[in-house]
Amino acid sequence: MGNIKLFNKYKSSASMRGLTNDNSSLKYKDDILHELNIINNNSNTQNICVMKFGQVDIEYNIYNKIYKKNENIDKQDFYTNGIKNYILFIKSLKQSFPTIRFIVNGVNMPNIYDIQKYMWNGWGIVTPFISYEEQYNNNWLFNSILQNECQKENIEYFDLTNETTDNKTLKSEFKGKDNHFSGAEFHQIYNKNTYRVFTNKLLNIVNNV
Repeated sequence: MGNIKLFNKYKSSASMRGLTNDNSSLKYKDDILHELNIINNNSNTQNICVMKFGQVDIEYNIYNKIYKKNENIDKQDFYTNGIKNYILFIKSLKQSFPTIRFIVNGVNMPNIYDIQKYMWNGWGIVTPFISYEEQYNNNWLFNSILQNECQKENIEYFDLTNETTDNKTLKSEFKGKDNHFSGAEFHQIYNKNTYRVFTNKLLNIVNNV
């Protein structure tokens, strides 16, 4: 990529809501602040931070709350409230690190997998049948709310829905072996389709300022 370097600071199971939860077990907010403080002092480069959160919240946390903790949750309110806090967090980062450019990446559309089996095997959560159409619509709704909030606050946003789906179904080249996209599986990298489409879209945004 020439003079561009990408650093993936991924942490398994990190959630959007955990970023603004002082009792978060992962404390990922502290990790983010640590990394930003490092790059903020480097005046020789243009530094960009891409924030990609929400997948865990809408594909696990909400079901855990509804079907294991028996909480009464309105889906749209759950998404909206979490996103508003997320946006406030990003705004605070922009204020604290004015030399860093912040870009928000929406969630991926869901991989095609047995979500009921995934919930049971991973956490002992029993859910009713959740169709792929419902999962897709959930992720699409989340991204719509997130994009709208980003636009209101002048925060750059992109997602990969158009590039990775066709007729509201994940394209075959992105179908992974678990709940992740191909190339992003938990145990092994199977191909690089996900990396390619992400980096191409990101670089287009970065270069079209």
